[in-house]
Amino acid sequence: MTELFNFVALREGFENGLPYFDTANPRRATIGYGFNIEVADYLLLVLNELGIIDDTMTAAQINARKSAFTTAINNTPHTGDRTVITQQLQTNLNQVASQYGFTSFQLNETQGRAIFEDIITGLVIGDVTIGGKEQRLDAWLTEYNIDVASLKGTKEYMALTSLFYNREIAAKKDSAGNIIRDEQGRRIPDSRSLIGYNLLTALENDNRAEAWYEIRYNSNGGSTRSRGIANRRYAESDLFSLYDAGSFTPAEAKEIMRMYTKHRSTIIEYEKNYTPTFPITDEIW
Repeated sequence: MTELFNFVALREGFENGLPYFDTANPRRATIGYGFNIEVADYLLLVLNELGIIDDTMTAAQINARKSAFTTAINNTPHTGDRTVITQQLQTNLNQVASQYGFTSFQLNETQGRAIFEDIITGLVIGDVTIGGKEQRLDAWLTEYNIDVASLKGTKEYMALTSLFYNREIAAKKDSAGNIIRDEQGRRIPDSRSLIGYNLLTALENDNRAEAWYEIRYNSNGGSTRSRGIANRRYAESDLFSLYDAGSFTPAEAKEIMRMYTKHRSTIIEYEKNYTPTFPITDEIW
């Protein structure tokens, strides 16, 4: 967990533990190491760590306090100058916190680390159960016949967890709201999911080179690509690694060259726009 935390924390930042609006479109109220407090579960984890709720409370008491903070967030403008609306967000949340005897809505780094771990593994607060990201990631991997047990504790799993932490997989749905499935009956991730269908099937087929390509070049927000996200994907793909541990085999070399030949024009154009520290030519030659 420490290695994963250090990897993600370096890329998420902490912003002095104060709430702020991120740079996403639309903007989201955030605190700590990228905790989106517009998500009810993550708001609960923050409130728990601050001591505003605890496991001696009933679900009704917990939800009442959560609702008060949710209202404060929703009543804060999400558009306009980011500095101005961030200051307003902090004021609004501090006012609600003061109603429960707390002087400010601010985390220290120890609290931030604890919340990060709770987001990954899940937590029970009184009668309220909050599922962890790790459990949901494992469910998707298992659905695609990926051996989760052999992945746990590896750099590859850490890279996938970082992607999933940044944005969870959401199932693709049709216009009627029905989940779309592939020919094998498996849910298909929607276009915004960072761990998409191509990455899952590459992992299923044990095609490391294609999985590496998907992480590095095909998970940067589509039409909302950015330099910062590109850097994070480069770091995650480096962590995942183009090469398996142990000796480099002729079969791996062929797999890598097939990947490069298939995606060469896309890779060259992408690296022209977002120059990596180590271009792909350094990786494969």
